[in-house]
Amino acid sequence: QEELLKALDSLGAALALLELDAAAPAEQRVELHLWRASVFLALGKRAEAEVEAQAALSIAPRLALDLRVFRPSLGELVKQVRTRMGRAFPVEMSGLVAGAQVRLDGHPVQGTLYAFGGKHALGVSAPGFRTMVVPFSLPLQGPLPVELPHSLEPALDSSLAAVAWRGAAGSADAALLRGLARRLGVDGLLILAARSEPRAEARAWTGGGSFEEGLASSTAPASSEGFSLLADWSASQLAEHPSMAPEDATAQAGSWRFDTRLSVGAVTRARALASASAAERTDRFSGIASSLELAALRSWFAAEGEAQLTALSLSAMDVMLGNASSRVRGGVGGRARLLLGVRWPHSLFDARLAVGASWERYLAEDLVASNGEGAGLFPSFTRWALEARLTGAVALLQTSSLGTLRVEGSAGLSPWSSWTEEPPDSTGSAPATAPSAAWGAVLRLGDRFSMGLSYSGEWRRVAFSGIARPPFDPPLANAVQTEWVHRVSALAGYTL
Repeated sequence: QEELLKALDSLGAALALLELDAAAPAEQRVELHLWRASVFLALGKRAEAEVEAQAALSIAPRLALDLRVFRPSLGELVKQVRTRMGRAFPVEMSGLVAGAQVRLDGHPVQGTLYAFGGKHALGVSAPGFRTMVVPFSLPLQGPLPVELPHSLEPALDSSLAAVAWRGAAGSADAALLRGLARRLGVDGLLILAARSEPRAEARAWTGGGSFEEGLASSTAPASSEGFSLLADWSASQLAEHPSMAPEDATAQAGSWRFDTRLSVGAVTRARALASASAAERTDRFSGIASSLELAALRSWFAAEGEAQLTALSLSAMDVMLGNASSRVRGGVGGRARLLLGVRWPHSLFDARLAVGASWERYLAEDLVASNGEGAGLFPSFTRWALEARLTGAVALLQTSSLGTLRVEGSAGLSPWSSWTEEPPDSTGSAPATAPSAAWGAVLRLGDRFSMGLSYSGEWRRVAFSGIARPPFDPPLANAVQTEWVHRVSALAGYTL
C-alpha cells in the first residue's frame, strides 16, 4: 500500500507539471488521471477513483480505454462515470487568432473540442492580445465567438479609459485614437472602461473619422448585466450611425450596403435652336421632377439605378402658328438609368466610378398643324445613351444627435447617344449628337435615415441637317439644338 501511495504522489506531481505546459499533449494528462484512478481503485477508494475518471473524461469526452493496458475494473468505472455525465457535444469557435492557446475549464486542450452538457469556461490567450475567459453552456446554438481584444501599452490603456470616463476626446486624445485606428487597420473604435473605485461601474465610448467627436454611454454596473446593456448600446449606435462603423474594404468585404433616395423638386428645361439662316429661338419650361435612386455597394463593387419622372407643367408659352395663337406647356418625360462600377470606400469619404446606359422618353405638348398632324415645333424625342459617372462624398461633421453631415458631388459624361424625334425630322434629318455632360451636388444630414438638398444639371447638343418641319420665317436650316436642364430637390434617404 505504501508503494501505491508513493505512486499517487508521483502521478500527482507529473500531472501538476503538465497543467503548466499548455503545449503538452492532452493524451498525457488523460493517461495520468486514468493511472491515478486505477491506483485509487487498488486502494479501495472508489469515490476518489471516480473523480479522476471524471477528470479524464472532461479532457477527452470520447475516451476509448485500452483494456490491454488498464484493468477491466477501470473500464467499468469509466463507463459508469460517462453514463452519469451524459452526452458530449462539440465546441465550435469563431474568431480564434492564429497561435492561440485554449483552456477548457482550466485544462489546456488542442484540436477539436468536446465537452459534456452543462456550464463550462473557455480560456483563450495569444501573444499581443488580452487573455479572455468565456463562460458558456452546452449544447451551443452556434459557434462560440472568441475574438480577443488587443493588448495595449499601460499608458495607452490609461488614456483610452480616460476618454471613456470623460465621454469626450481632446485634440491630443484624437491624435492618439487616430494612430491606434491606423495600427489596428480600422476606421472606428469602441472603448469599454470598467473600474471598482469609487464604485463598480462601466462606461462605453465610440468614435470614428477624426475622433474629435464621439458618442458616450451612461454608466452601468460593472456586472454581466451592465456589460450586456453596454453591448446593446454599442450595437444600437453603430446601427444608427453607420459612419462610426468600419467601411474599409477589409472590414466590409462580405457585407452589402444599400442606399435609397427619394427626391422631389423643381426642374427647368431650356432649349435653344441656332442656325446660320435664322435668328436663335429659345423656349423654356418649368415643372416638377421626382426620382428614386438606389445604390448597391459591396467592398469595391458599386451598382447604381435611377428612375425619374418629369412634368413640365408649371409654366406655359404663347406661340403663334400662322394667324392662330396657342398656349403650350412643356409636356412630360421619364428616364431610367443603370450603371456598374468600382468603389473606393472610407469612413471620411466614399468615391465611385461607374459606367452604364440610360433611356429617356420625352412627350412634348406640340402644336397641331392645319392637316391635323403635329407641327413639330415642340417635338417629342427618345434618347439612348452610354454614360460614365464619377461620384464622391465627404463627411464634414459628425454629431451625436443628428448624425453625419456630408457633401456629395458628381460629374458625368455621355460619349455616345442616339436621338429620335416625333414627328420625324421635326428639327431636321440625320441628328448627330455631341458628347453631353452632367453634374450635381448634394448636402445630406443623417446616417441610416437622412434628409438633404440636391442640385443637378445637364448640357447636351444635337446637330441636324436640312430644313426644319415648322414653317419658320425665314426657314430653319441645319439647326443646332442645345439643351440645359437644372433641378433643385429635397430628398429623403435610407441606408440599409
